[in-house]
Amino acid sequence: MSYDPEAIYQDADIEMYELARSARELDARHRKADILRSVGELQESALMCPHSWGYTLDSSAAKNAGDPRQGEAGERCHYCNSVVDELCISNPAVLYACEPVWDKG
Repeated sequence: MSYDPEAIYQDADIEMYELARSARELDARHRKADILRSVGELQESALMCPHSWGYTLDSSAAKNAGDPRQGEAGERCHYCNSVVDELCISNPAVLYACEPVWDKG
């Protein structure tokens, strides 16, 4: 049995290609969600957003942010300001789409 040291680099190249492709797809979703939100298509924007960053509404993060929905069920997306059932890329249920930013005063 022989060992091919180039195989390691080929596997890494494939993995880097897949990661870069995923990043491009995610970026395209963010850009499309931003465009939809800017023209007032809030529900469509919330459905396009990947909701991959935010905080739980029943948390100190919600309290520190002065979130008006603090203590409720769900999670706030930092990208589109929607409330979803869970932050993930696999299309969570949107509870409140693209809410306006509140005065964090």
